[in-house]
Amino acid sequence: FRPSRFWVVWAQRDPEYRYFGTGVIGRLRPGVSLDHARAVVAVQSAQQQRYWAERWHYADQDWKPRPYVVLPASDIRMPFEPDASVVPARLVSAVTIVVAIVLLIAAANIAGILAGRGVARTNEVAVRLALGAGASRVIRQLLTESVVLSVAGGLIGLFVAWIVVALYQAYTPSRFVVDVPFDVRIVLFTAAVCVGAGLLVGLAPALQALKVNVTTALGGGSDTGATGRVRRRLRHGILIPQVALSMVLLVVAGVHVRALMHIESADLGYRVKDLVVLNVGHWDPGPSLKENNQAARNERAARARTFYRAVFDRSRKVPGADGVAITSSLPLSSSSSPNTFISQDAFLAGSTDASTAWEAAISTGYFQTMGMS
Repeated sequence: FRPSRFWVVWAQRDPEYRYFGTGVIGRLRPGVSLDHARAVVAVQSAQQQRYWAERWHYADQDWKPRPYVVLPASDIRMPFEPDASVVPARLVSAVTIVVAIVLLIAAANIAGILAGRGVARTNEVAVRLALGAGASRVIRQLLTESVVLSVAGGLIGLFVAWIVVALYQAYTPSRFVVDVPFDVRIVLFTAAVCVGAGLLVGLAPALQALKVNVTTALGGGSDTGATGRVRRRLRHGILIPQVALSMVLLVVAGVHVRALMHIESADLGYRVKDLVVLNVGHWDPGPSLKENNQAARNERAARARTFYRAVFDRSRKVPGADGVAITSSLPLSSSSSPNTFISQDAFLAGSTDASTAWEAAISTGYFQTMGMS
């Protein structure tokens, strides 16, 4: 995952090859908007389009050069970009669902604690009611306490999340990093969740407090009958969802861990240990492929073969290397070339059902080096 430390100055490239895709990162000058930059680049792109159309006669061909585009740096996620994110959106959604379940379990747990605390505060609520406090005033007090508790937990959670995300982004390869910016949306969403959870967990104890029998509570007795049944139903209503959600999380975690263990021990059909991969490439700014100069093409191909033979021979001399091979595409990569083919019998029968096969160039000893049968 380390970036290359070998660079070629762009001015050294043959101008004939500069029409290949290139990404440029720049900063806008003060006072220049993104729309203005796009307008300037659009004019340059149109000029380049006309230049290449006149030079290569693109009007007679299907392929045309791409126009220049300007994107904010945070939006650059190209399919062929080596460091592009490979974390599927469905995985992020699944993690979000798990987090929501954990939040519900935590809310049910806090609701149970507040309900138990409400039982201990029966005398306090009875005194307030006896002194003339209205039901709405008691409910507001209890809901305010639960919301303050929830907001305090949310602030601590934001602080912990900020530290964890910073460590995650610092020590995780860029292609596996999920972009989680700490902006106003995150703060507002957290505030909404905290207030909603605070009201949710505080509502049941508040409603329970209104059912206090003032005479019994002030007389030192315990509630019986209907009030006792309400409390039992409340406890069961909190406990049953908490246990059910916890069981769901445990089952999902067990299945996930088991799947990871199977993946870790799976036979991929090739070696995954004691292998070193070197990415090398031969760039020869010779004559254009569109120029009909077969002698120059052959000369450039010979130079490429000489380069790769030199890489092959020098790599075999590295101490500790018991096998060396060259390939244009490693397993599970899509950098090879597709070929469309159809069987002879199907073709003679008039069928047009073709298949696509991906091919890769390999050198002698590739299967032995990769441990493939």
